[in-house]
Amino acid sequence: MHIDPKTLLLRPEFIDRHRALRVLCLGMMGLLTLMAVFVVLVVRYALGGKPLSGNAAMLGGIPILTVIAAMVTLAAPILATLISSFMLKSGIESVALEPPHVPESGADLETDADRLWRVYSSGKFVQYALSEGAILVCAVLYHLSADPLMMLFVLGMLLYMASRFPTSARILAWFEEAVPKVAELRESRIT
Repeated sequence: MHIDPKTLLLRPEFIDRHRALRVLCLGMMGLLTLMAVFVVLVVRYALGGKPLSGNAAMLGGIPILTVIAAMVTLAAPILATLISSFMLKSGIESVALEPPHVPESGADLETDADRLWRVYSSGKFVQYALSEGAILVCAVLYHLSADPLMMLFVLGMLLYMASRFPTSARILAWFEEAVPKVAELRESRIT
């Protein structure tokens, strides 16, 4: 296996894949931002800033819905990191130790670079999906409680997503770590 991570993103098929991944990630962040703004506008103008459910249930002087939102926004990045790390590790092992799937008639056999790209993008989507779920929970809870702190949680999750955005440098760094791991796993299997 020879993959040069420095030239990988210069190949036309990977330029297109990188562009598509960036567009999907930016689109998700943009749509979630618009949804949060829309929810704020509904609560502020349609509901007059009044919570739907009230804030009667308190935990240590803090509305229980705010506590739930805080727990969700703290748990989402932790879970995203743990799950994506596990997926990336097992994906690298799969690329190293299992042969590629037999393609349909007339299709090309996947290269190691193709398979590693799928591993990387799958891990990225797990991070974004869990973040999206946390944002949606916070938006719903904001709709119920009208607690502006919820929007800070949403902003925090959007910042987390931005910190995980698939830039060329991040992809290059990931491939520079993954390629030697694949080679090392293959070597250890032979010996």
